[in-house]
Amino acid sequence: MKKKKTAGPEIPAKKYFRIGEVSKIAGLPPHTLRYWETEFKNLAPQKAGTGQRIYTRADLETVLLLKKLLHEQRFTIEGARQHLKQAKAGAPAEADARKSRPGSDRQLGFGFTEIKLKEQMKKLVRELRAIEKSLRSE
Repeated sequence: MKKKKTAGPEIPAKKYFRIGEVSKIAGLPPHTLRYWETEFKNLAPQKAGTGQRIYTRADLETVLLLKKLLHEQRFTIEGARQHLKQAKAGAPAEADARKSRPGSDRQLGFGFTEIKLKEQMKKLVRELRAIEKSLRSE
């Protein structure tokens, strides 16, 4: 079987792939692929009559892109969603994608952003040092 050369793993030259094949090519467990299907509308493999997922080449390429965004570039799920949405719209996603990378103002949950959390921690450290200083001077 011919294989198509890509920047990432080699993808066999065929139209459809079962979940096990996608798992092997992408180097991800099947449960991760199933989870990503719930998180990303762009990833929606068809189901065969047997109920098994059938991924298209486009689905496989989406999986490989998600792996790159989430595992290598450390995007959040939301950041990867935005990146895919902007890529689909043809807009450059790089400016907004920075918000989802470490060291940026990405969402951490519970209404905190990374920058806000760092500022809060610095404030607490200053307060603790002031308390420590006052206790030592007593």
